[in-house]
Amino acid sequence: MADRKNPRGFKIFKDRKGKWRCYHRKTREPMDLEKCPLYSVAYYTECYRINELVKSSEQAKPGTLGLFIKRYHASDKFKDLAPRTQADYQRCFDYLKSIAGTPLKRFTPPLVRKIRDKAATKLGIRWGIM
Repeated sequence: MADRKNPRGFKIFKDRKGKWRCYHRKTREPMDLEKCPLYSVAYYTECYRINELVKSSEQAKPGTLGLFIKRYHASDKFKDLAPRTQADYQRCFDYLKSIAGTPLKRFTPPLVRKIRDKAATKLGIRWGIM
């Protein structure tokens, strides 16, 4: 199987019982090799479908927290910050990545306090939450 082209972003290996396994590295989504045998047309089609889903989910939608963070990240205000401050902000952005698709109009003061308190509980009060 070494002469075949492996699609980018996928891990292909034999498990301890000698059975071939494949999963998408970024999403950890396993591929059913019974339905899509390795290196078949169905296999490459499934790899392409999974990669396209990842690409489309990474794009920020207008009016969402994700686009707001992306624009702030590209702004001169962010670039003028000290490297340590940028790193601290980036840690906050990474924490908020799971809710990046949330529309900005849903962020009310009670919701922001709830997010802040949850982060402080999970990550510690000195983590950088104000």
